[in-house]
Amino acid sequence: MKFTDIVLKIVRLFWVLVIIGVIGIISVLGYVAYQINKDNSFGSFEIPENFAHIKKPLEGYSEKVVMDSLEFLKPNTEKLLITGTGYNGYTFYYWHKPNKKGVIYIRGFESEREIELMEEELPKRTKKVIKLTKNRYQMYSSHTAIHEGTFFKYYPARFELWFESENGKEKTKLTEIEYLIDGWDH
Repeated sequence: MKFTDIVLKIVRLFWVLVIIGVIGIISVLGYVAYQINKDNSFGSFEIPENFAHIKKPLEGYSEKVVMDSLEFLKPNTEKLLITGTGYNGYTFYYWHKPNKKGVIYIRGFESEREIELMEEELPKRTKKVIKLTKNRYQMYSSHTAIHEGTFFKYYPARFELWFESENGKEKTKLTEIEYLIDGWDH
């Protein structure tokens, strides 16, 4: 093999590596820009006037303190209450009077644009199986972070309590509540 052939192969290899490097850098920058834009799409706008009445969830209380005080609450309808922050995660407290076997779970939506929050994960993380029917309201709780959004950039979100029958044929929204929440910088 001639010296010039070796030099040509080295030059070609160099340019291939440069092109691969440029493509890699562009891919990484594109991914970073996508993540920044995705997170900024939640909480990057002024809270519209029609959502001004919505409050933030209670924060700073331990789950035990909240559970102890809520244990005595005797609702006469399905109820949903949320405490926490984007940084530490949110605790969902919900009441349901089980008259059928199945599951209850939470779904969440960004209120203004109707974007579902953690579409698959939130129902899975908040799901409670109902095996026994009772003639009184039961309190359930679960805890999870909300991935969409950024710390301290609040946006209006609606959380819904759903029931699905044991055979999966019946899905019913039981109640809903709105809060201003922030995300977990996912």
